[in-house]
Amino acid sequence: MDARCYNATEKRTKMKKAKFGLGDAIALLFILSFATVVLLDRYYFGTVGINIDYMIFGDLL
Repeated sequence: MDARCYNATEKRTKMKKAKFGLGDAIALLFILSFATVVLLDRYYFGTVGINIDYMIFGDLL
């Protein structure tokens, strides 16, 4: 390491511990709500007779 002028005492980039912030909470809420809608569409609305795909996309599908 001496040949490459490496010095461990120099100010080098350090690993920072990840923090759970507001943006993470919003993304988690979005993902959970999306998964809930998908599961409701698949298992609940599929048996009740409400076609959410038709309500959203109309005749495009």
